[in-house]
Amino acid sequence: MDVLLEVGLVRVEFYRLREDGELRHLWNFGLPMGQLEPLREHRAQWSGVIRGRFDLLPSPIELLKMIDQRQRALFESTIPLAEASVSEAPVSGAWSRRLQVLEDAAQTHAGGGLIDERLLSESEEELRLAEATTPRMTWHPDPVWVKEREALLHISVMEDTGWFSAAVVYRTGAGDLRGNMLDLAAAHFEIARSYTTLGESLIELLAPLRLLLDEGVSDLLISAGLGAYDLPIHEAALRMGFRSATYSHSLRPLQSLPADVKENACAVLGYAGAGAEYLGAAAAELDIVRALTGGHSLSDWRGQWPRVLHVAGHGIAGAREYETGIRLANDVLSAPGILRSVDATKTQLAFLSACESGLGVFRPGRVARSVPLDVAALEKGCRTVISTSAPVNDHIALIFATTFHHHFSAGETAWESYLETRSVFAGDGLTVPDEVASRLDTAFPGWRTPLSAQSMDTWHLFRFSGDRETRSPYVDREPDRWVSPRQ
Repeated sequence: MDVLLEVGLVRVEFYRLREDGELRHLWNFGLPMGQLEPLREHRAQWSGVIRGRFDLLPSPIELLKMIDQRQRALFESTIPLAEASVSEAPVSGAWSRRLQVLEDAAQTHAGGGLIDERLLSESEEELRLAEATTPRMTWHPDPVWVKEREALLHISVMEDTGWFSAAVVYRTGAGDLRGNMLDLAAAHFEIARSYTTLGESLIELLAPLRLLLDEGVSDLLISAGLGAYDLPIHEAALRMGFRSATYSHSLRPLQSLPADVKENACAVLGYAGAGAEYLGAAAAELDIVRALTGGHSLSDWRGQWPRVLHVAGHGIAGAREYETGIRLANDVLSAPGILRSVDATKTQLAFLSACESGLGVFRPGRVARSVPLDVAALEKGCRTVISTSAPVNDHIALIFATTFHHHFSAGETAWESYLETRSVFAGDGLTVPDEVASRLDTAFPGWRTPLSAQSMDTWHLFRFSGDRETRSPYVDREPDRWVSPRQ
């Protein structure tokens, strides 16, 4: 009891002793920190000792290991572990067959066909058997990965209480490594179509993060778990005063890229739809991004990705492994397809401009099945991914994407370009750069049509994952003179 009081976590359980001697569990609940103070005071009266609230908390290294374990557990059943990279290991072949089945299922699902559940079950059973007989590689997080003035935040919802739980490891401006378990409000949020329906409550929830700002932390690396993955935590953090707020699903350091290669630096890929589903804004977006970057159209997304890849179209997301992707003309860019068929080790940036391209359908108490597209791209070596955590208005996506590439192609870092793009929407009206506005007027005059406040607010849902220092690979190139093919 003393340990639980010191840590600040107490779970109260109720049991009933039946006449036949059976002890039956009835229910349980947790007590928040504030309600523990009377218990602590009562305990101190007869113990004579009042210890600090965080005296028995894990050390920063232990917290770092705990965060790593939670990250691994979230995607353990859907992303190949390091053991699968050893080609002769049985688990490697099992993962290969599993991803093949899932990629085929993604194609079938996107086309409206029936999924062969038998094949899914058989491939999963084969994979679990292979994993059970394969020794796990030992891997330990290195505290040097937490940079000066940077904090790693892991936040998720506890299954039993529905409350948020957070752990943070950070390095102060003086270089000291510290860690804490944060006491967050007992509240539950659902992703909203408009940030304004969520914003102030989310900032209030994250109020304990202000202690990091007081200790000189400026950059926040967000690792979101069950129940929190789709919340725009980055938006709340930036409004609170953090210089950067980016996402990462893993503590593993990003792979170092080879020397810059200028040719074929950027490629665009997408499908604007047809008939009632046609998105004129998406078609214009692909044209303008191609012109701004001097890029080329990509006919097949499988294989080696270019230095920069921009994808635009209709996004789909679901709770199953094969339900997440971006629809193409006769194909779908799916998460299992990326994990199986893509090499992104030379890719500095992937911009996934589609609804829910970074969405993770994870709920407390359920096994995580779906893999967000940004996570799949990062797993395959891509350094930075920009995606969305919910449906985004197609006009907003057009303006956001073209403005971003305008800045990125001029030599700014990916994070600087992201911030510059956000500033376009931050004022009372749109402040689009003149060059971008001119191209938008030519390709899609309807971009100036006033939108509802709810649609305008969807720009908040663009999220930044990976390395914020990623730089443009085509800084020496002048933008091409461009004429819309529909002019």
